[in-house]
Amino acid sequence: MECSLLSKYLPAIEKLPKGEPLTKDQLMTEEFLISQGGDLDIYYAPHNEYINKDAKIVIVGITPGWSQMRIAFESFMKGLAAEKELNAILKETKKAASFSGGMRRNLISMLDQCGLYEALHIVGLIHFSSEIDRSFTPHLF
Repeated sequence: MECSLLSKYLPAIEKLPKGEPLTKDQLMTEEFLISQGGDLDIYYAPHNEYINKDAKIVIVGITPGWSQMRIAFESFMKGLAAEKELNAILKETKKAASFSGGMRRNLISMLDQCGLYEALHIVGLIHFSSEIDRSFTPHLF
């Protein structure tokens, strides 16, 4: 699997403290800064390295917030510590972090209310910087 930015940021990720919640001071640093302009800073987060090529729907967000960034790093580091295969780590990281929390629940609820899945006759996976198995009810997210 080709990882577009991971190889660049992996050495910095490996230096982060393990087994404890990460802070903005640890992640929103020069080491993870991708771009800066005016009042906007863009930082790397490992959740966008995995792409579900079997997705039936793709929903793209503009950028993760702080919570999603933290979750992505912590999930990725947990996978590294467990010595899992890289593709599995990236998949789990995307699933854990993308549109996580209330954002994911609200988005799924809106899509359900619109009848998108029924209209497109979809029962499979969604890829919206995460993947969701639609055989589960939205209340589980």
